[in-house]
Amino acid sequence: MNRTLYFIGISALTLSLSACDSPQENRREEAREDTADVMDKQADVVRERGDAEANAIERREAALASERTEDAAESVRDTAEMRAEDIEDRADEIRDQD
Repeated sequence: MNRTLYFIGISALTLSLSACDSPQENRREEAREDTADVMDKQADVVRERGDAEANAIERREAALASERTEDAAESVRDTAEMRAEDIEDRADEIRDQD
């Protein structure tokens, strides 16, 4: 019985110690999270700039109101969105690193 309790205690201690992160690991994790947060903000900026550029195209060519103008503006928005999603995907990869 004592032997069983001894092994249970050792197992519990081992599990509890393996669950604790070292201060270095905590700093690495924080750095990854900070980097990913900055990348998310960059993605937001990419979206905003793309939208602003598309709006400028629409305003500049409002008199024409052509399908080509709409297509150009939509293309700018789509490109900005793809770039932003790519940045966010890379940010998620950074967050998921062990």
